[in-house]
Amino acid sequence: MVLFILGDWLDSGVVSPPSAYNDFMLGCRLNFSLWFLLGVVFYQYQSLLSLLASFKTLVILLVCACLAFPAAYLSSVGVFGDLRTQPYAPLELIIHSLIKNLNTLSWVMLIMGITLSSFNHPSKLIRLLVEMSYPIYILHYIPIILVSAILIGQGFSQVLEVSLAPLITFFLCSVLYWVFIKFTPLNWIINGYHKSWFKLGGST
Repeated sequence: MVLFILGDWLDSGVVSPPSAYNDFMLGCRLNFSLWFLLGVVFYQYQSLLSLLASFKTLVILLVCACLAFPAAYLSSVGVFGDLRTQPYAPLELIIHSLIKNLNTLSWVMLIMGITLSSFNHPSKLIRLLVEMSYPIYILHYIPIILVSAILIGQGFSQVLEVSLAPLITFFLCSVLYWVFIKFTPLNWIINGYHKSWFKLGGST
């Protein structure tokens, strides 16, 4: 958590992706690198995944996530100081960064735990979602931007936009997958030839 706070500090309290090719945001790189290293740790010590998927851990993560989210929102609108203007007071930055990263970490761990717990009870739906996950990840970038822009342009509130945009994007990307990828040679590239529905005659 200290390294996450350091990442915020290096970028003046706002970790965001570079907006130009010549931007070098050290805090942003540190922040993204920490998430990558967290994935490496889980891969190296896969016994932690079983612990993450346990019922007791999920309850703790759910409580943390439900408490951290409103706290992060209140912090972002300035309850702990006007954090939307610079320069930031050191204490304000530390409090805001701590709450913000705790919120992100708790929700990511909670979603991972629920997903891992679901894998212990395999079903056709789970297998289908796993199959579609990578194609949707590839396809989602432009649709999510367009859908969000349209919803905002139509005057939807921020809460509705955040709620509806992922659902609509998931639906659009699912249609794109089934129409243009699932039954075509494109699936050879994305999911692999042997997992594809479309195969050359005589192939096994």
